[in-house]
Amino acid sequence: MKVIYQSVSIPQNISDEKACVIPNTGIRCVIVGTLQEGKGQEDAIRAVSELVHRKINVELFIIGDGDPKYRNYLYELVSENKLDENVRFLGYVENPFPFVKSADVVLMCSRNEAFGRVTIEAMKLGKVVIGASSGGTVELIKNGVNGLLYTPRNYKELAEKIVYLHKHPEIAKQMGENAKKIG
Repeated sequence: MKVIYQSVSIPQNISDEKACVIPNTGIRCVIVGTLQEGKGQEDAIRAVSELVHRKINVELFIIGDGDPKYRNYLYELVSENKLDENVRFLGYVENPFPFVKSADVVLMCSRNEAFGRVTIEAMKLGKVVIGASSGGTVELIKNGVNGLLYTPRNYKELAEKIVYLHKHPEIAKQMGENAKKIG
């Protein structure tokens, strides 16, 4: 049996203009998806908190809207961890591609992603994706080849993967190039 994925396309000319309104001050991470517990935005925020406590300059753009109760929980998590300067909630964005293009790392923290459209779109842009090792994400990301996998809910492991890519830009670049070929 062979799995055939649906076709995913991205715009040809993507400007970073919108994303560059906010200057990149460190490692730029982006997570795109509906705000709901299963999508794992909490993992991303906790990983950023871990990095900030280690004095690593990191920023996270959270793109998407959804469950108001979960969104408020995430806002509180950011506030409690004093991450207001590091985490930016952008809400629903009609065209997230400029933000993905400007990212150093794209995060896919969903605990049970059936078909990772965001993962494939990021890969087509040549971006390295760190994804939760679950669901359809493990079919798309070949760990160490076109991205990295981490154990869902293990935000410390996620933080380590972000740092690894930051410390090894040549490896991150190669993974991004591999992702573009596979995506």
